[in-house]
Amino acid sequence: MTLMKILKKYLLTLLLPILVLFAAAQHSCAQTTYDWRPSGTSTAWASASNWQSTDGAGTHYPAATYPGLTASDIVRIGVNTGIAAFSYQPAITTNVSYNIASLTFGNNNAAFSATGNLSLAIGSGSTLTVSGTVLQMHSSTGGAANSGGRDTVSCYSCFTTAITTSLVGPGTLHCGYFTVGDNTVPGNAFVNDYTDFTIGGSVVINVDHDFTLNSATYYFDGDSTVISRNSDVAVSFRSGTLTINGQLKATNYNPYNYVVDQYIPNTGFSMDLTGPNNAVLNLNGTNAINVSIGTFYCTNSIDFYNPAGGSGQSTVNYASAGDQEVYDYQSYPIYAIDPDPYMYQNVAFGGSGTKTFDLGTTTLGGNLILNPGTEVVDLSVNTSSITLPGTLSVGSGSTLKGGAGAISVTGAVTNAGTITLGSGNFSMANNFTNSGTFNCGSSTVIFNSTGATQLNDSTPGGTI
Repeated sequence: MTLMKILKKYLLTLLLPILVLFAAAQHSCAQTTYDWRPSGTSTAWASASNWQSTDGAGTHYPAATYPGLTASDIVRIGVNTGIAAFSYQPAITTNVSYNIASLTFGNNNAAFSATGNLSLAIGSGSTLTVSGTVLQMHSSTGGAANSGGRDTVSCYSCFTTAITTSLVGPGTLHCGYFTVGDNTVPGNAFVNDYTDFTIGGSVVINVDHDFTLNSATYYFDGDSTVISRNSDVAVSFRSGTLTINGQLKATNYNPYNYVVDQYIPNTGFSMDLTGPNNAVLNLNGTNAINVSIGTFYCTNSIDFYNPAGGSGQSTVNYASAGDQEVYDYQSYPIYAIDPDPYMYQNVAFGGSGTKTFDLGTTTLGGNLILNPGTEVVDLSVNTSSITLPGTLSVGSGSTLKGGAGAISVTGAVTNAGTITLGSGNFSMANNFTNSGTFNCGSSTVIFNSTGATQLNDSTPGGTI
């Protein structure tokens, strides 16, 4: 045997086990896709019989296990059109934690021309962590069975709900990105399909990056200048806590130069107070809201306070570690904040940096809260005025700076930080408690209560 043959045999003997191990590692690292396919009346996420799995070895039903035990798992609910419509929705029990790579909601849970209804419930003390994106797809009306929406060819003024999905708690969802709406459009012309996504049940959602509302449009068959089909977005945030560390984005874009009123693209985000529980929106990004106004006409709406018959309250918290703009209905290029009945109910501040209101008067429906921290709310930048039917609270370490605009407070004023006024009037109609620093500047301080008012200053030398 020649030396070359000996070396080849030796190398083959040495490398073969390594190649086998490498192939086994590749197989073990392969992603598994899980499709929700409930067995009987079960809603248990942690039941392998409720899932269909697909991996490198093929498709398996029921699956050998359930998703979330491996962080690379891909989870789909109502996406696989090969699975018939189902009545029982997935629910994660209490006090468990699962990790997956992505979570996608589709719309195959509906008969043709009907609305698809999907939901995911996360139990108390439980956390579902999605390292990638939570995505709600749009519906392709007029396509395959279980597409949802309308099958009418000439509807002209139809606005139909093709998808209704709800995400409820009181557990926690932690994800990289949260997107409602892909690029799917109705299969037929003259159709507006709405994708409705409801957040409730006091669920806690933490988004590392962007929360995106994405509408999709398509032109009329044979005429590339006229829109005739839309997939619109409506997100209803009813209770819980939603924290967005990137941007709240509305990517509603109209690329066409003509659109009739019935087919104006729409995106909507609304804090709808339908019950007794509160809705808290934490905006932690520096440029917290990003709305694409499009080359041509489209409609975007962000409603931070919609009192829809419930007793709960809405709070928007600007809590970035840097400077932030507090948006109103005139904010350019947003032009999306709904001022009816108020632009905000409660506004809170945290983190650090300087927070500035836009030019003009901002009237809240509730309270203005500066949480303890190092943030500065500066009303002098844009000659901003604030009117509060509720209370004003300035926490330790935080600063409220007035300017030429007026500050009017109907409720109590509590200051444990610093209030430095400008030339604008400062009026209050209730009790005043000061344990921090209060500098009047050139302002006129007006106590306009119709009854007795308590003025309490606990600082050593008195700072009023």
